[in-house]
Amino acid sequence: MSLQGRFSASKINAGFTPQEYSPTAVGNEATSKVSAHLNGIDHRLTRLAKVFTQASHGLVVGNAVRYSGSAWVKAQANTEANASALGIITAVSGDNFEVTFGGYTDAFTGLTAGAYYFLSADTAGAIITDLAGIEDHEYKKQIMFSISTSEAIVQVGESRTKAVFFA
Repeated sequence: MSLQGRFSASKINAGFTPQEYSPTAVGNEATSKVSAHLNGIDHRLTRLAKVFTQASHGLVVGNAVRYSGSAWVKAQANTEANASALGIITAVSGDNFEVTFGGYTDAFTGLTAGAYYFLSADTAGAIITDLAGIEDHEYKKQIMFSISTSEAIVQVGESRTKAVFFA
């Protein structure tokens, strides 16, 4: 399916339109133009991520998350609803946190290079590499693939029970 023509950026929330913008010498950009990517647009276009604000969220980098309808919460592969992860936390600062929905990130430490990471059925928010203990009623949901001990490609998959996935 082609996405060409389905998305357009005629105006970025930074006080200018792309047609009007022409870069100036390094160090002379208006703050609103330089920081345009901070409004949810990754300037490298290597990932899809957004910063959210939510008081007392309790989230940390590496948590797989879902949206409950009113708040971001830790996802868990123990029920269909809880396994509806949408992304992973890649930055936290006070009440602000960044959810990466897909693409490259280097926000982690201690990953196993070359491993697929899945949503844990035992611990909310946790991601695991070993699915040996998964039970028939639990859900398997891929969250990302690590390319080094600190880098990963986030690619959230479908939620499937063990019975369906391993059939």
